[in-house]
Amino acid sequence: MLYTGGYVVVRCISDNPGMWSLHCHIDLHNTNGMGMVIDEGDTKPTTPIGFLVCHNFEFKGSV
Repeated sequence: MLYTGGYVVVRCISDNPGMWSLHCHIDLHNTNGMGMVIDEGDTKPTTPIGFLVCHNFEFKGSV
């Protein structure tokens, strides 16, 4: 059991690079933050041309 504001330390062998999704199979749990992505590896893919990233677009209207 992980209590609100708590944390977990995980130690594992990381020998298969990629994006790994760790999640619960109960959708409400994922909505409440019980899911995460581990980005394992030394290299990062480049951002596609024209892809919206932080600070290169502005919101119009209410969000």
